[in-house]
Amino acid sequence: MNSLSLQHRKENWMVIKEQAELVKKAGLLPTNVTAEMAVIMILKGQELGIGPMRAMEGLYVISGKVAMQASLVMGLIREKCPNAKFTVKRKDNKGCIIEATRPGQSPETFQFLEVDAKTAGLTEKGPWKSYPTSMYWSRVVTLIGRQLFSDILGGASYTPEELGSDISEDAELEPITVERIATEEPKIEKKKTKTKPTPESIPLCKTCETSMLISKTGKHYYCPNWQDGREHNPIKVGNKPKPIEKEVFEEPEEPTDDTDFPFPEDVPFKDFK
Repeated sequence: MNSLSLQHRKENWMVIKEQAELVKKAGLLPTNVTAEMAVIMILKGQELGIGPMRAMEGLYVISGKVAMQASLVMGLIREKCPNAKFTVKRKDNKGCIIEATRPGQSPETFQFLEVDAKTAGLTEKGPWKSYPTSMYWSRVVTLIGRQLFSDILGGASYTPEELGSDISEDAELEPITVERIATEEPKIEKKKTKTKPTPESIPLCKTCETSMLISKTGKHYYCPNWQDGREHNPIKVGNKPKPIEKEVFEEPEEPTDDTDFPFPEDVPFKDFK
């Protein structure tokens, strides 16, 4: 084995560990399934040619052995041996009978009936009471897998229930439900913000024509020159002040001749050197 192959195996191992830890943290695995168990499931899934998520959904680690859901057993058989034939002759709450034929072989009949369940002490168990039809079908499917298609299943042909676990066989009949804790969303109090007036809306003082300032309370405008002794009346915010009529002063025309310049009589004329 060259160094490149060893490096590839090491990288694959690290990826599997990361996948198992991520799925465990995400809450997609039952509470009694550890990240180490998930690693075993993924590794077994690689041997069976299935992806990590499908492996963790259909495989279990029970008492040191890898168990498989009956639905995954049947799915792998149909995928890898598409010409196999299955004829369901009976499927009810008293038993199940299926005739299975592998290509090139004679058909065989497999059954698991109520008398078999009673002999094994199964009829009083939870899933056998609640879903007997599904449990009978699961037992027959795993029998077919072990006896006719063991090469496809790679030894993982027992259901969790057959290995003594209480895990339900039919995920569709007993789905995992997640209870959501009702939490009240925190109420966010909206703070009242005071809108600052734009420069265009700030009024001018009627006395000195200076841009007025808004008070700390935000209720009045006041003139910054209110202490100069003149009368500077404040304006209530929201009241539009009347526009100030500015007086227009016309500049006198410049004299065209010195004789036209209006010198006062009491100012003596001086020659400038």
